[in-house]
Amino acid sequence: MSARCRTEVVRIKASGSFVILRRRGALNGRCLHRPLTPQRLAAALARDPRRCGSGHELDRAAAGARPSREGHCRQPRTLRRRLHEAGYRWKRPRYAYVQRAAHLPQKKGGITRRLKAGWHGGDQLLCLDWTLLRLFPPLRATWALKGTQVMVPITGRNAKRVLFGAIDLRSAHRMVLIRTRAGQAEARAFLRALRHRYRGAGWLWLLTDRASAHTAPQTQKFADRLRIRFVWLPRQAPELSPMDQLWRELKRLVAANRQAASIDALAADAAAWVLTLTPQQAFRKAGMASKHFWFRKLLQIFWRPT
Repeated sequence: MSARCRTEVVRIKASGSFVILRRRGALNGRCLHRPLTPQRLAAALARDPRRCGSGHELDRAAAGARPSREGHCRQPRTLRRRLHEAGYRWKRPRYAYVQRAAHLPQKKGGITRRLKAGWHGGDQLLCLDWTLLRLFPPLRATWALKGTQVMVPITGRNAKRVLFGAIDLRSAHRMVLIRTRAGQAEARAFLRALRHRYRGAGWLWLLTDRASAHTAPQTQKFADRLRIRFVWLPRQAPELSPMDQLWRELKRLVAANRQAASIDALAADAAAWVLTLTPQQAFRKAGMASKHFWFRKLLQIFWRPT
């Protein structure tokens, strides 16, 4: 085909929006299409749908199919069937860091070596993190009858509370502090509460992220006076924080799909949920009971099982 071809974008209104890329040439005015091979499907789905044309709200792009004998395009159900045959399913995506730390194993090794070098008898190892609770409920997947839409009644009001939390990596003991914001004063108040709880212990080693309230010079000096040392977790690695896993379960079970009567009631329920877990439940929900827990071997060195 010597004539210049152009690409036409067609939106098909179906359960998922597919885009048929058709090459229109000068061969009797008919649409010439390539076969729907798995390779072409994968290449088309990986494309940015905004590049397929302007003025179109495109969700997915799928390669075009050969026309029928009458020269018409395939129906949406045909595209869906071919996608299913190629192993594709309509799924909700998940976030993934584009520039994931390639040196993550080295970072974990550095944390382990620092703890081994500075650890003394009587020291305690905890994981510290804070999370933001909003009165506006987050939405999570739930059971519903086929053909029905689950409705979450809301009032339109919104408010927030900050929960500071820490979990002992040996005993799974937890502490929670409720505040209205996550500033330096609030972070220092939580450090003071931690030291009061472990007043008979040696140094407190806190695994945490590089939040501005933690890295502030005033907070660092205050922590040094309380005999508290920060151990910075690698960036963009929330799965390494046991407390972050607890927050995720908390929001799924306590805050999702329902709006509380008030933000104070929601914060109180959230703190009660964290504190009333049994040690076995806390170990499991925080991911510390897994045989793949990245700190498992180090904890066995510090506290050998009896």
